[in-house]
Amino acid sequence: MGEINARIFTLLDEKGLKAVDLARTLGVSEAVISAWRKRGTDPKAIFMNEIAEFLGVTRDYLETGKDRGE
Repeated sequence: MGEINARIFTLLDEKGLKAVDLARTLGVSEAVISAWRKRGTDPKAIFMNEIAEFLGVTRDYLETGKDRGE
């Protein structure tokens, strides 16, 4: 699993958020989020700011694991 991917799904779990809500926020299908999880791939860069905002962390945290920003 990619490091960004791992942080995203860990944060979803920690915060009790659902992948379906992330999908709606990003305007993508649930299958896209599911594919990230199953394949262990990281999302495209165009989604990173919205994902960070949804999860309440900084983009830097998602990309590097530093400066969670909560």
